[in-house]
Amino acid sequence: MNHDITSIIDKVQCTGCGLCGQICPSQAISLVNSKAKITGDCSFSCDHCAAICPAGAIRIMDLDESALEFSTLQQNKHWLPPGETDIVGLVRLMRSRRSVRIYQDKPVAPEILADLIKIGTTAPSGTNSQRWTFTIVPGRQAADQA
Repeated sequence: MNHDITSIIDKVQCTGCGLCGQICPSQAISLVNSKAKITGDCSFSCDHCAAICPAGAIRIMDLDESALEFSTLQQNKHWLPPGETDIVGLVRLMRSRRSVRIYQDKPVAPEILADLIKIGTTAPSGTNSQRWTFTIVPGRQAADQA
């Protein structure tokens, strides 16, 4: 789902490395006179360009950074470029995943539920549309009735 571009490129900070244009899936950014420039007319607002910019010269104005502030955990905001992922840690995580069907009869703190929803919104979606909906039910009885 493409929409208007709200990206801002600080020409003073831009080093002209071109990484932003190379990674942009909507090809909205190009190098012009050795500086990044918005040359397209639409964008996914995926934040890839801002994440890869080594100089921090790009901001996506329609992203709400406070939407991913967590109350129950501290996050490392350093973006991992392709190829720099901890593959061993990823494999360990994937092999440790299990479906849980035996639940404890104790409530989950509302702050944890709110953080889990925020984390869920970072999952990939087709065309970056992110049309998420989440429902929190107050307990087992409400879930059984849903």
